[in-house]
Amino acid sequence: MCCLSNSTAQITRCRVEQNCQEHAGEGTTITIRGYDEHGYMVFESVAYTPAADGGYGGGLLCEASSPVVDQCLFASNRANQFGGGIACVGQASPTVDRSVILFNLVGVGRTTVVVWPSGGGDSVYSNDYLFVTNGYGSAICDDSSSLLLRNCTIVSNRLGDFSNSVFAVGAATVSVWNTILWGESACTSSGAEVDLSYCCYADGDPAAGNIADDPQLTRQWRLKSSSPCIDAGTMTNSTSLDFDGESRWDDPRHSNRVSIVDIGADEFVDTDLDGIADAWEIQVFGNLSVMGADTDFDQDGLTDRGEYEWGTDPTNRDTDGDTMADGWEVAYGLDPLFNDGGLDPDGDLYDNAAEFIADTNPTNAADYPQFDSVADSDGQPVVSWNGRTSRVYQISFSTDFMTWTSVYESAGGGPGQSYTNTAGDLSGAYRLHVHLP
Repeated sequence: MCCLSNSTAQITRCRVEQNCQEHAGEGTTITIRGYDEHGYMVFESVAYTPAADGGYGGGLLCEASSPVVDQCLFASNRANQFGGGIACVGQASPTVDRSVILFNLVGVGRTTVVVWPSGGGDSVYSNDYLFVTNGYGSAICDDSSSLLLRNCTIVSNRLGDFSNSVFAVGAATVSVWNTILWGESACTSSGAEVDLSYCCYADGDPAAGNIADDPQLTRQWRLKSSSPCIDAGTMTNSTSLDFDGESRWDDPRHSNRVSIVDIGADEFVDTDLDGIADAWEIQVFGNLSVMGADTDFDQDGLTDRGEYEWGTDPTNRDTDGDTMADGWEVAYGLDPLFNDGGLDPDGDLYDNAAEFIADTNPTNAADYPQFDSVADSDGQPVVSWNGRTSRVYQISFSTDFMTWTSVYESAGGGPGQSYTNTAGDLSGAYRLHVHLP
């Protein structure tokens, strides 16, 4: 998307993702893909750039304009030079409210959101600029540009070798209020005016109402019920509604550190006090009566509250489709949102999917499906293994390693489970099978 020539566009409830800008001199091509499941308009674009060596504004470019960006998501966009998410150039004065900026990439290590001087050509390299960044610049301003960020969440952007959430040079003006800037050093300044007030970032200055605690975000970048950002924002320069369109809400479990405003794009509204955001519950089930803190709707071993915090699907036992239940993956430190069934982190030659079937520990090379011992009891062979009560075990017997006969099948009985062969020819081989009930 592109805003040019003193325009004052209003960009509201949009989702801009997986766009790429690599070359100079390209006009902006915008394709409206339709609306996502939350009602956000989704664009595909190739961003315009006036720079000779090109490549900034992967998601949105604002040149000499003052757009209002409200309730938008900029995710997984890429620019070659500056502004993987948003670039504002040429005396731009953007306002960004209630928006989430994440997973954006800048190829050579500059800025997620960029504000840059006017003129094009060599003037684009003026020393008077400011970065508000995840990496080296979430935003860049020259001495005639300004940026206002209110109730935004800026995290997990990849921007080359630098790691400043706010980098300021020159006499530009940037005001950041009630915003989460997490994962990098928040502020580096050389002459510019950068004010961060009631924000959450590493080494947050408490004198301005900022906090330095982990914001405790879910995998979908909402606040967890235990987040220190709840009721820690200020009414000054706050937005009246959050990213989901919810009004400010006073959480009775949190004393008002400052006010009822939460820091970040999300206001944690949980009227049924189950530790799960109302907006997420309604998005999934349409009401607040199905889920609870300890319920497990899809019976995958992960509570519904855990599904909210991990960002998994509470109606699907295996969100990432790797054959392993979400709860089992979380219990063993795997990622329920990444298809890692074919990996073998403990190097025991059983991949994660096989360890799930056996209910063995995928991070312990000594724990895999095996016989613990083979013994003799009055001339009768006894094989034993460490059974899991949630699995079913079968023993097969063969005298030639070609024809196998099932001689035992039973639910897991815990450690020391065993089978004794009391019939027929006892000389041969035994094989252990395990499967889900």
